[in-house]
Amino acid sequence: MNPQTDSLRPVQRMVVFDFSGTLSLNSVQFGQPEVLQAQLAESGLAGLGLDSVERYWSELVGPTWVQGSTTNVGLQGLIAAHLEERSPGRGEARQCAGRFVRAYLDHSTIDPAWQPLLAWVAQQAHTLAVIATDHYAEATTHILNQLDALGLPGVPALQTAAAGQLVVANSADLGHVKAERAFWTALAQDQGLSGLQCIGVVDDFGYHEAAQDDYAAAEKIAARQAQTAGQLADVFACRIEIHPFFTSRASSAEVFPAFLEGVKQAGRFVHSLF
Repeated sequence: MNPQTDSLRPVQRMVVFDFSGTLSLNSVQFGQPEVLQAQLAESGLAGLGLDSVERYWSELVGPTWVQGSTTNVGLQGLIAAHLEERSPGRGEARQCAGRFVRAYLDHSTIDPAWQPLLAWVAQQAHTLAVIATDHYAEATTHILNQLDALGLPGVPALQTAAAGQLVVANSADLGHVKAERAFWTALAQDQGLSGLQCIGVVDDFGYHEAAQDDYAAAEKIAARQAQTAGQLADVFACRIEIHPFFTSRASSAEVFPAFLEGVKQAGRFVHSLF
């Protein structure tokens, strides 16, 4: 018997939160040039040839993002493969890549300011709370651990959620990114969703990514938002409400007040769905 049958099904609404740049601004702060350059050095990747921010984006992230965001290879595996292709026989590549990925995940924390809203949504009857992210394979377990640290129970999208649990839907697990119909079709199938009345989305659509990352280009942000809305409407045939979570790309000291105000605005948006 599905554990949600009595207590949550049928689901009438779904509230979707993005991870990087929305629930976690720190994860995108990791991509700031000075932070990223330091981590390339501290991890040992610089000594293996991945020695500049420009190379990181142009030689690694850009060419491998589709594979990284839709397969279980993971960021560590992609970095190691890239370095071993450049310098065969360098056994330390995977070890250095592992240090870099751990540092990245250490930066990728869910801000506690989101905890009350996430907890509230997860407890609403006939509602499914989802963290939907285009990310590397390592992110699924990491996000689940982040939720646990905030006292919030979560499950991966491939496992049907029980009442009160948040679903972590990672593109690397589902095999498609959020702008693709297949991402949402897979989520609907895995969670047994049908007959939804409303979907609310809180997402920065890549707005807060580092300027060097082509993923954050303005035209791509707009296209991603439109594609996501279109795919959701196509799959679920219900009302779609989107709240773009755009705060600030300034320094950390200037970002935080804007971030907190953004969280409040997102909360008002979410409550309006009920």
